Amino acid sequence: AFAEEFGIDFPLLVGEAEVMKLTRAYGNKIGGLPYTAIVDQHGRLAYLKAGLITTEEVEAELAQLL
Repeated sequence: AFAEEFGIDFPLLVGEAEVMKLTRAYGNKIGGLPYTAIVDQHGRLAYLKAGLITTEEVEAELAQLL
């Protein structure tokens, strides 16, 4: 419902312990949220950021992958 309400059309992780284990596997060593991981078309981590991220930052990172 959250994703639909805000027009989010990309995968979101919602959960507890298992999600935190996954975020650590994607480089979130401190376990803080928010945390952004962008995975490229080959399944490799292309961008990691702890903390808030702006639309402009996301668009710039994604543009490099297209």
